[in-house]
Amino acid sequence: MIGTLTGEETRLTILLNETLKMGEIYTTYSDPFFPQYRISVRLMKREKNDVKIDLTGYTPTIDVTVPLYLDILSIHSMETFNNGKIEQLKIHIEEELQKKMSKLIKRTQEEFKGEAFGWSLIARKKFLSRPDYEKFDWMKSYPDMKVNVKVNVFIGTFGEQSKLPDLNEVRD
Repeated sequence: MIGTLTGEETRLTILLNETLKMGEIYTTYSDPFFPQYRISVRLMKREKNDVKIDLTGYTPTIDVTVPLYLDILSIHSMETFNNGKIEQLKIHIEEELQKKMSKLIKRTQEEFKGEAFGWSLIARKKFLSRPDYEKFDWMKSYPDMKVNVKVNVFIGTFGEQSKLPDLNEVRD
């Protein structure tokens, strides 16, 4: 065994790996306007990642764009989100996910020295023959590669509450 991943790292691995089936993920993100609150979301992946691998330079690079759709389930700050705030929320979630994914990728390169995202399957197509691919030695080369991650979040629906809760009745 190389190492272990946390539950969150496992979910991020599934988002980055096209060979794994992904269902919906229910999670929370910090509210960019009221940091003491969290925003509940349903995260879905409806499109494939765009993975571009360049093995020609001195330092091979991998550019990954992850398109994600999310529905806002609840906003605990009870803030009304207009178009400007929705865009800020989108950017906030994209940045948070990019940071976490970059940290995970760095961990796989430095600690595990192995790649868990299925990118080697994409890289194989860049070689004319299997011996060329084996000579490249993906497992040896991966820890030194430059990996750029970009997350594109598309916000779908906002959850609706049929009745606003009475704050005197709400308890933590």
